[in-house]
Amino acid sequence: MNFRKFFKIVFTSVLAFCMIIAIVLGGLFMINPDLFSGQNILGSIFNPLASPQKPINILILGTDKVGQNTDVMVIANINPITKKINIMSIPRDTMVKHNGTHKINSIYAKGKAELAKEIVGEVIGDTIDYCIVAKPDGFRNIVDILGGIEVDVPRNMDYDDYDQDLHIHLKKGLQILDGKKAEQFVRYRHGYVEGDLGRIEAQQIFYKAFVEQKLKPQYILKADKLLAQIFEYVKTDIPLDIAIKYTLVAKDMTSQNITFYNMPGTPKRVGGAWYFISDSAEVEKQIKDKFSLETTPTNPSAKQ
Repeated sequence: MNFRKFFKIVFTSVLAFCMIIAIVLGGLFMINPDLFSGQNILGSIFNPLASPQKPINILILGTDKVGQNTDVMVIANINPITKKINIMSIPRDTMVKHNGTHKINSIYAKGKAELAKEIVGEVIGDTIDYCIVAKPDGFRNIVDILGGIEVDVPRNMDYDDYDQDLHIHLKKGLQILDGKKAEQFVRYRHGYVEGDLGRIEAQQIFYKAFVEQKLKPQYILKADKLLAQIFEYVKTDIPLDIAIKYTLVAKDMTSQNITFYNMPGTPKRVGGAWYFISDSAEVEKQIKDKFSLETTPTNPSAKQ
């Protein structure tokens, strides 16, 4: 096998991992080319052959067009023991403290991925291992490559944000959303009585439709086109060996293995602005039950 074919196989394996996560967020992720810098490539490839025995928490961020605020914030917990992925949506208006009071969607702009992982970790009371950051262009292009997603749009959606060059005009009803319309659907919020909570519900509708329709082997055939989008529009600090290791876990999962949760809390007006105030006790309980990084094998004889 020549060097080119060898690397194609490796990248296809890495892509499979990305697709599991990308399926949940609408195709927003990548393996950063910089991961190869300074690494022992053969060690990175062969080390993951041993099955992982520890869950990991990945913070996934979808930025706006300007790239400052994060319109999508979720935590994905991949558990190799239970063979499940649990996803928690974090409202972008969640109140956090960092040199003052801020909405959590502004934290990435203040300190990039490391600060975002730190602050989100404080909010949930657990460790965030890695971060994936995606731009909206990649989301649109990947949805188009996969042929669109059929979604039952629950209401007419009309909104224009000229600063963001965001124009949302969708009609109610069952339809196939191309990349442009899919972005409109997952970013729309101003017509919901619940505000950002309404948008989170719509995003989860989209994610579930994506999983059910695109979690199929034939889409691996589009690997070359998907990889081009992933490399260009998404960044991550996930090491290559970890990506491959969890690829081998994720490849056996189905849509039934993926569950969505909302972060417990309530909207509240504070100082003239609306914030989402997390319920610390309930968040702690949900994290402990569904997102804990402690290894809890269902089989007592399973290796730790």
